Amino acid sequence: MLINGFELVNDDKLTRAKSALGDNASEEAIIAEYDKLGGLILRGNDKVKTGSFYDFKAKQALKEPKIVCVFNVNGKFVDVADGEETPGIVKATKILANKGKVEVEETEEEAVERENAKEVKISRRAKK
Repeated sequence: MLINGFELVNDDKLTRAKSALGDNASEEAIIAEYDKLGGLILRGNDKVKTGSFYDFKAKQALKEPKIVCVFNVNGKFVDVADGEETPGIVKATKILANKGKVEVEETEEEAVERENAKEVKISRRAKK
């Protein structure tokens, strides 16, 4: 599901977030609840860091999201907040990844989330 330019990848966590909030929840509340559940959020091809929409210390949605994208560069994670200059190495890695010359590694959490999303889609197809 796409909300305000952010893709919420995990359908199961999205369903749980919507159930927790009820039918009249705003898109901002849904994405914050989804973030609270640790769901994978993408902006384009970039992974958005967990906690960009939900404050885990205050245990509430952020009034103003603090978007931070996470990039895996040679096995190291680089956080880049909105408004910050993207490091050259991140730009180069993104260019090469888009050309298919570099395979960008994903975290174990991302791999599990991707596989779970595939399994849900496959099981839904089987039910039809």
